[in-house]
Amino acid sequence: MVGVTPQAISKAVKAGRLTVPLDPVGSLRQWDAGRAPPTKAPKSEAPATAPSHGKPEPEPKPKPPARRSNTAAPAEDDTAGPLNYNEAKTKETTYKARLRRLEYEERSGSLVAAAEVKAQWQELAQGLRTRLMSIPQALAPRLASMTESHDIRIALDEAIRQALQDVADDARRPTA
Repeated sequence: MVGVTPQAISKAVKAGRLTVPLDPVGSLRQWDAGRAPPTKAPKSEAPATAPSHGKPEPEPKPKPPARRSNTAAPAEDDTAGPLNYNEAKTKETTYKARLRRLEYEERSGSLVAAAEVKAQWQELAQGLRTRLMSIPQALAPRLASMTESHDIRIALDEAIRQALQDVADDARRPTA
């Protein structure tokens, strides 16, 4: 670009004099406009409605684009605007590091698929429901002959504890 060093371009982008991505025609105009000596408005105590005496009003300088904070986690679909090279490289490196961490945790067994966990919990809950629902049928003949509430409570307690223990034992067994 017209004998300009990459460092000068990077500095102009950081200062907001050039926008990224660089447009060959627009960037040249921005570069030329950015190199012109800045025009300072005369300091006057006159109110804003005072006549300008034929002098053209200076145009307000456009504000440079807001810099992004490196402390915030990047969003999945970050479309806030164009990135400079360093921001893009940082974002790519962060993404790759997170991906490697997830792969490591999955291989080491500290991370499992949510669908797998959900399926195991559904299986466990279904087993518990089945065992608890079978208690009345299994205990009905025994409880019909009992007259003491204490004995009935002990029989129910034993049956419920046994059902819960069976489900816990099933959960501890390795699945193939």
